[in-house]
Amino acid sequence: MSGTGRIPLLIQEAGEAVSATSSQDPRRGALLRLVPVGGFAGEWLVSRDVAPARASWMGHTPSCACCAGQNPVLSALNQLFLDRVRGKCPLFSFVVVLCADNLQGQIRQMLESDVLAKARYIF
Repeated sequence: MSGTGRIPLLIQEAGEAVSATSSQDPRRGALLRLVPVGGFAGEWLVSRDVAPARASWMGHTPSCACCAGQNPVLSALNQLFLDRVRGKCPLFSFVVVLCADNLQGQIRQMLESDVLAKARYIF
């Protein structure tokens, strides 16, 4: 946890060595995988896969009527936070969001525009 009480959140691309780039012990962190990558789940305190955003595989814009609703990444982060607070998962000290190559900027922009994500996580 940071001095603000928010949970540190790192956004990393699948091509990066996740546990090597994190200065913190993965056994104390949560990993949200947006891409299927093997070999990481066992070394993390919490590990979850996130379903792809509907708009990304349907070719629709994020604000179209059929794709309305919260982005799966935001939903997963909200659920992870609630599970932590309610004691439904171990008390992790940081989160790594593992994404496809070249998506770090888009994910960071999405998180920075979400009020709950900014209140709960520091990125």
